Amino acid sequence: MLAGVRVLWEHPVLRAAMILIMIVNTLGAGLDLIVIVLLRHQSVPSTEIGLALGAGYAGGIAGIPVIKIAHRLRPGVMLLTICLIVVPVLALLAVPLGPWWVAGLLFVALLGIPSVQVAMDTLVIRQAPDAQRGRVAAAFMTLIALGLPIGLAGCGLLLQYVPAQAAMLTLAAILAAGVAYSATKRELWHALWPAS
Repeated sequence: MLAGVRVLWEHPVLRAAMILIMIVNTLGAGLDLIVIVLLRHQSVPSTEIGLALGAGYAGGIAGIPVIKIAHRLRPGVMLLTICLIVVPVLALLAVPLGPWWVAGLLFVALLGIPSVQVAMDTLVIRQAPDAQRGRVAAAFMTLIALGLPIGLAGCGLLLQYVPAQAAMLTLAAILAAGVAYSATKRELWHALWPAS
């Protein structure tokens, strides 16, 4: 496992992609919690909150055909573009315009998730040296899994000390910082799809 983490950290493309994907996964883990608190503060009934979240998360399914369109970009460019689009969407979620506003924004944000999963495979798993691929995949999946409890606990703590709107803007700022960092890595911009 540690050998896989070392390979991830030492390879510029793997490191930049890993950091950005981990940020997306960690923020996504706590996003629902903040959205629920935002909608509860707007006195939205639980049924409508559930429907809004369900409609929003349908964007992940609707995003499957987007993979083919996004595949026209280089994988690193695709990953950066999708994450950059999500930054203002997260910021707009802080605007209290009701459950259907939230559903629409979540739908847009989640359209890119299937493409991010393809980029994850292409930029991290397939870029790993053949002899290290299993270790790299295990290390990467472990690091991704760590994002779930960290994201939930972090968002819960954040909501303890700041209003839900400020918490949502904090998520947008963290993602923007991750995109900015990863965008400085020229290797990520130039990463290519594997040969067919």
